[in-house]
Amino acid sequence: MLFLIVLTVMAVVVAVGALQNGQLVTFSFFVWQFQSPLAVIILAAAGGGIAIGVLVGWARALRRWHRQPARVAAPVASVPERFPASRAAGRPTERL
Repeated sequence: MLFLIVLTVMAVVVAVGALQNGQLVTFSFFVWQFQSPLAVIILAAAGGGIAIGVLVGWARALRRWHRQPARVAAPVASVPERFPASRAAGRPTERL
């Protein structure tokens, strides 16, 4: 929930900042050069940053998923006991 709130606030800040910068600017990238409103360039840069972040996160999640061994149902013997042996024997347990 906190992530969505922060994401919404950031989107509003970028949108307001972009809309306040409507002047025409010249954008140069290597050998390409074009004129566009600054708002379009700001929104494109923000969108590109989000796309790169999503791709990196997706690749990390895919790598983590691929490295995990196949999940197999655990045998009943490996499930921890609900009550420790000291309680079952009637001995008092240490309180924190």
